[in-house]
Amino acid sequence: MNPVDAALDEQAQIVVDWLRGQRAELPTHLGPPAPETGSLTDILVTLNQAGVVTLNSQPGTTGQRAYLTALVAPHQVDCICRLARDRGMLADHLQLTAPSAHFGSYRVSMPGTGTWTLHRVGTVDEPIDGGEPRIVEADPARTIRARDEALLLTPDPRIRAAYLLFATDPQWGREDALWDAMLAAASECVPQ
Repeated sequence: MNPVDAALDEQAQIVVDWLRGQRAELPTHLGPPAPETGSLTDILVTLNQAGVVTLNSQPGTTGQRAYLTALVAPHQVDCICRLARDRGMLADHLQLTAPSAHFGSYRVSMPGTGTWTLHRVGTVDEPIDGGEPRIVEADPARTIRARDEALLLTPDPRIRAAYLLFATDPQWGREDALWDAMLAAASECVPQ
């Protein structure tokens, strides 16, 4: 196993232990998982066991869009993003050691859903007034915080070669589309 995969496996086990109540907190989350995470626990455990180290998520219940921020190995990230996009999800990645200038927002066009502004931390502003996107200021500080939280997981320098993955369901209130896409991507893109 290469050093990055080994470091990610170690971190994934820490997250799995936390999700299962065997750890009181994570460096990035003081206390147990939020109550809304309950519906995602099995999915998040499966993703972590496949080498996708989950950092932050939202299930996509009423009034929410499902999203996931995770750490993935360099050899997996393009495959996972491609398969998530093939299933209609918004997905992107950024190397943890990328310069701050690469953090921020950008527009994404998706057939049938309009043009979106995607923030690399997983939030999306939906089109308004006939599909015109809302103009937002880039907030690189939010993504830098996400990166810094990822780096807090471990002082292990091997983790710095990983990528920060951002995946979001562009539709409100869907509890399964993103998670089905991520499970399929993890299954196909992660060598067993």
